[in-house]
Amino acid sequence: GESARLIQHDGPDQLDTFTLEMGPLDEARFVALNDSPSSKPWTLVVNDVDRYIPKVGTWMDETFAFLPRWRRDDAQVSLAPVGGGIGPHVDNYDVFLVQSSGTR
Repeated sequence: GESARLIQHDGPDQLDTFTLEMGPLDEARFVALNDSPSSKPWTLVVNDVDRYIPKVGTWMDETFAFLPRWRRDDAQVSLAPVGGGIGPHVDNYDVFLVQSSGTR
C-alpha cells in the first residue's frame, strides 16, 4: 500500500538525485526493473512492517524494551539489488539497523 516507496537513483554518482514512486506498487513493476538493462539502481522501502506482521512488533517490543514506547516508531524493511540504496540522509528519530542477509 502507501506504506511502500520505490527509490531510484538518477545521478551519475548515484547519490545526488533520485526519483520517488509511492505505493501501492504492482509486482510487474519489479519485473520491469530487473529485466531492463537500462534500469537505474533502486531500493524498495516498506514502512509499518510491525503493524502488518505482529511477530515483528513483538520482537521490537522485546528487543528494544529499554527504550520508552514513545521513542519507537515503526519497523521498516528495505530490499535493494547491488548498487541500490536510499542515499545520504538525516533522520530525526532513533534508527536501529538489522541486516538479515547480503552485504552492505
